[in-house]
Amino acid sequence: MKSKLLSPENVKKIVCDMHKDYADVREEIKTKAKISGNQLKESMQRLPTFTRK
Repeated sequence: MKSKLLSPENVKKIVCDMHKDYADVREEIKTKAKISGNQLKESMQRLPTFTRK
């Protein structure tokens, strides 16, 4: 039984959505890059000590 999910129209739509999402995510990463460094350090410090060796 063939799935209708992978019809040419759907594939085209999925690829377009993926490109759009990728662009959005890239913009988001750019805006968050400055913050995320500090957040990463903070979250590492919040980890229980037994996970850090």
